[in-house]
Amino acid sequence: MKNAEEIENHHKTLDVAHQYYYSGEEDIKIDFEMMTLSKMSANFFSFDDLKWTLVYTDHEDGRALDRFARATVNFTNGYYISIINGMYSQGDVDEYELAILNRDGICYDTPLATDVVGFLTKEGIERFVRDVSKLPDCGTRMKSISEYDGVLPEDKQNPEV
Repeated sequence: MKNAEEIENHHKTLDVAHQYYYSGEEDIKIDFEMMTLSKMSANFFSFDDLKWTLVYTDHEDGRALDRFARATVNFTNGYYISIINGMYSQGDVDEYELAILNRDGICYDTPLATDVVGFLTKEGIERFVRDVSKLPDCGTRMKSISEYDGVLPEDKQNPEV
């Protein structure tokens, strides 16, 4: 199993946009950086373009509960991918796990993958970005913020959004 120090050292090599530390007791809203790519720009995508969010949680006694980094890429064809690297993701310290999703969740029926794909190198991530961008439109675009207005109780809505 990977340990927290190895993971944290690897995460120092990533371009981090957000970072969260919490004890695991409090509820937090995690904002993941979302990069949007069209079919044309996906052909020029580099792993180093990704912006990562780090989420580190600890028990009250200081034992590591989890350490993970996540990046997301949204495509104009309605798909998006979630890329993670952490203590419990599939792969070694410098490998990544990727899921292909649409607004309904993980897609288990694409020509590229029928489940989450692990053990990916940086080059493997770049290949998936190009390949997902070339998939036909899935017909389920992610909802815009305005489509969520009124869905949450008024006291839970974020008026600044």
